[in-house]
Amino acid sequence: MTAAGYDGRYGPRLPLEFRAAGLVELGARGHVGVALAGTPAAGWWHLNLVKFRSAIIAAGATEAEADEVAGMTDRDGFCMQYPILSAPGGGDPPGNCQTPARIVHGDGRHRSC
Repeated sequence: MTAAGYDGRYGPRLPLEFRAAGLVELGARGHVGVALAGTPAAGWWHLNLVKFRSAIIAAGATEAEADEVAGMTDRDGFCMQYPILSAPGGGDPPGNCQTPARIVHGDGRHRSC
């Protein structure tokens, strides 16, 4: 997936990048969705496994194994987590407000400039 542009460390780096940009009062929230067999969420996983089939095979799986993994999404008992959705936030330092008047932090706190 990395070869196709996926960066699994991008989300966890965001709060540090926000801090490096000078934002203060940093926070973050996270959410993990669950995909069960036969749901649209399982369909999302199936489409991704099909899209990355050649990469899965290039990583060492056989064609039969890659097809088996993609087919798991429709079987009873399938349960897989989505990647973590991270929502970091922060604001300008006091006295240096260049953002909208109401700042919503990733942890749900608010402050006004």
